[in-house]
Amino acid sequence: MASMAKKPPKKVLSYAEITKKTVEKKSFFESAVCNIALPANAPHKRIPNTNEKFSFFVDLSSTNATEEEVANALPTKDIIGVNVRSDLRVVECICKDEEAFEEAIARTYDVKGKKSFVAIIPRHKVN
Repeated sequence: MASMAKKPPKKVLSYAEITKKTVEKKSFFESAVCNIALPANAPHKRIPNTNEKFSFFVDLSSTNATEEEVANALPTKDIIGVNVRSDLRVVECICKDEEAFEEAIARTYDVKGKKSFVAIIPRHKVN
């Protein structure tokens, strides 16, 4: 009688050979894509809370204009106070009324030959 054919022995793979074949998968959050675009005047991490009712902030890091050029671009007739936060590189401007505040945050401030900037809403006014 003929003998049965034997199966070839399985090759035992080392850990290094196994890891060469595996591909690391991205985590779910790394592969997620966000298509939401925030408005330019939405507050970011450097914009603090404020107790002022009609105030907005200017991020001095968002423009290459000097502080004097930024001050000249702002509507000074409607601003009754300014609070400088040099540690955060932001300036808080306090408007005289709600109408002045709404007008200030609705526009883009242009400085000739420099990057324009926008008024940023305080954190407590954003959901």
